[in-house]
Amino acid sequence: MALGLLTIVGTGGGGGDGTSTSTTEGTTTFNSSGTIGDLLTYTIDTSVSPMTYSYTIVESDFGLAGTQGSGTLTQNQDGTYTPSNDPKTNVILLANTLIVGGADVNVGGTETTMLFAGVPALTTNYTASEIAGTYNYITFECPDPLVAGACTSEYRSYYGTFKIETSGTWKSCDRGDIDDQTTNPCEHTDQGNWTDQGNGRITVTSGGATIGTAMLLPSGSGGKVIIIDLKDRPGLGAGPGILVGVKKQDIANENLGGTYHFNDDDGGYGDVTVDNTNDTWTGTQYDSNGNPTPIRGSIVRNDPWNGWLTDSNNNLILILPSDGVWFQTGDQPNNDWITIGGQIP
Repeated sequence: MALGLLTIVGTGGGGGDGTSTSTTEGTTTFNSSGTIGDLLTYTIDTSVSPMTYSYTIVESDFGLAGTQGSGTLTQNQDGTYTPSNDPKTNVILLANTLIVGGADVNVGGTETTMLFAGVPALTTNYTASEIAGTYNYITFECPDPLVAGACTSEYRSYYGTFKIETSGTWKSCDRGDIDDQTTNPCEHTDQGNWTDQGNGRITVTSGGATIGTAMLLPSGSGGKVIIIDLKDRPGLGAGPGILVGVKKQDIANENLGGTYHFNDDDGGYGDVTVDNTNDTWTGTQYDSNGNPTPIRGSIVRNDPWNGWLTDSNNNLILILPSDGVWFQTGDQPNNDWITIGGQIP
């Protein structure tokens, strides 16, 4: 899959009980993670015409901290937006969910497309009950620790479950269901602690070492969307990247119909339209040069376990029906792509 655009999926969002988002009149700030592993803030202002955006890279394993960008957004006929600083890219606004973006950054002298995703930044602490629960996730990360500040292997995608407890602890289960390890056993597990920083970011540690920064879209019944900015993790034998996920739920009877726009990690983009009556989908995928390819398939719900879709092209899809989120990767280990997107209201 491929995408060549600056794309954001935005929200005018609000937190669950006991939280408030960093939103002033018409302006929302998002805590976000890039696929290369950088942490950034992204702000959009919908009160002006054309809308404006700005971003700052806050933390980076590649020496990019402090990098900034800004501009205006021009609306396109399909509901997306084009940013003024890069007319080859587009922006998708998805109400009350998350922000997804892609920007060209210089990593070790090489121009790299960084896909990113985030949620509205909170101005208060999270409430533990809002974010607790089990999340299905997809990661996209450097499979080995950085060497001299560079990822010497190709980024890969993985999937599994991630469980957050109100006690301040967490557990992860690679390629398995942490709630039913008899049916879907974990290939690898990890665990540790989480600490709320009070600014919409949660520090995630394992064995006393920081492995990432988590951002969640909370709700009164438990978190809905989780994003983790994964740091370079030599102690765990892995490099930086991103984790995206949604609260695990039974989707057997959910309405999944609609058109989902998506971006991927290497400059491609596209859209798929899901028919909820027969669980089929059709769409178009564009490479980074804008060349189209028709795509189609069918889906099986709650496969390999609750909350997942497996499609006829051997891909795994995470959908959050109530908010129109779309995450996708391959269902085999060591895939080298990820797509992130959703439904335009």
